[in-house]
Amino acid sequence: MKETYCEVCNKMVEYNTIEQEETAEIGGDTIVYRSVSGICPCCGNEVWVGEYHDRNLTSMYDRYRERHGIISRADILKIPEMYDIGKRPLSLLLGWGEQTYTRFIEGKIPSQKYSNTLKNILNSPEVFSELLESNRTLITIVAYRKARAACDNLLAKNMEKHKILSVAEYLILSAKDITRLSLQKALYYAQGFSYALTGTFMFENDCEAWVNGPVYEVVYRSARYDSLIERLSEGDEYTSTSLTALTAQDKEILDAVVSSFLKYSGGVLKMFTHSETPWILARNGAPDGEKTRNIITKDSIKEYFSRVADEYGITKPSEIRKYSDAMFSKNFS
Repeated sequence: MKETYCEVCNKMVEYNTIEQEETAEIGGDTIVYRSVSGICPCCGNEVWVGEYHDRNLTSMYDRYRERHGIISRADILKIPEMYDIGKRPLSLLLGWGEQTYTRFIEGKIPSQKYSNTLKNILNSPEVFSELLESNRTLITIVAYRKARAACDNLLAKNMEKHKILSVAEYLILSAKDITRLSLQKALYYAQGFSYALTGTFMFENDCEAWVNGPVYEVVYRSARYDSLIERLSEGDEYTSTSLTALTAQDKEILDAVVSSFLKYSGGVLKMFTHSETPWILARNGAPDGEKTRNIITKDSIKEYFSRVADEYGITKPSEIRKYSDAMFSKNFS
């Protein structure tokens, strides 16, 4: 039985519930939201119901957040659980005051800047990973290790959805020296020779023709790989647990790409790709230095690398070096 006190009737009543639209002014904005109210069945006046009051405030502020693109309180609550981190260390990791995150959980509406930061780490474990590595000294080693494990678990799950991420990690771990630029070119060559040798592409992602050559944006935008490259260059040990998406055939091709192409710098590989038909076609005559985001179609990659395999007699991964050696001679002889 739902009862509350009616001030008009001066007694406890079993109230009725109604829903209706209401308006409220927040920060100069008129917000329209759905409210729930308790009504006395005797006099018809509204009665106080604490549960409804809290629900209406949440509904009102949620509508305000939606209008301004501000993260919801429900999503704010998810983040500490996702990354197995307390509210205080999360605030410190973000470079905020110790109680800032707690205040947001309690209902304070974050500014647009704070909201964007929270949305970024909610939607991207890669962004959180970069933040964790950059600011690890701001939190305890215990908090860091717990958050690192939770973040790595989420990154591994993402890799299962996007095979290209596993390919990128394998290339980084296999190469003695790799940069963001050379990683992108290695992905492109892995895709091309995968089709030439197996009749199928290694991953589904589209490649774009950027100024410095072919780029796979999902990897370019992922802070995880910058962090991993830096950690390995500094001698940190790293063992991957997220390469199960790769077949033995994939790894054989990737090993050949590493030995054939990653012996050259990113700048050299950039020159290779700038002389190849897929990138040239996608640029569509754009002047040197002009930014483009045009797709390098899978058909153009398929046709070019099938022709390369025929021309150079490439029938197995170990023969990919015939092409890389020829490209080096062509560009630097």
